Amino acid sequence: MKTPLLKKQIIKIFKKFGLSKDHALISANALINAELVGAYGHGLSRLKMYCDRISKKVINPKPKIKIKKISSSIPHIICFCFHHQFLIYEFQHQ
Repeated sequence: MKTPLLKKQIIKIFKKFGLSKDHALISANALINAELVGAYGHGLSRLKMYCDRISKKVINPKPKIKIKKISSSIPHIICFCFHHQFLIYEFQHQ
């Protein structure tokens, strides 16, 4: 299966599970990229797991993302995407 067709199918699956078009595209690109760089355990093999977790409400397909600036060079990106859990990412500007 060629990459554009594969991407289209993955997006369709993610949208069926409630992801927005943009989030479905980002997620599809991440899975395909993992396959292309040889990180197969982080690629297509996770598609079913993500869909199962969305169905069980372990993953929120419509997360509320907030960006909070804590200093001039470090924003926090807070994503409430897991049931009763959240992720915090810090990015240092270089």
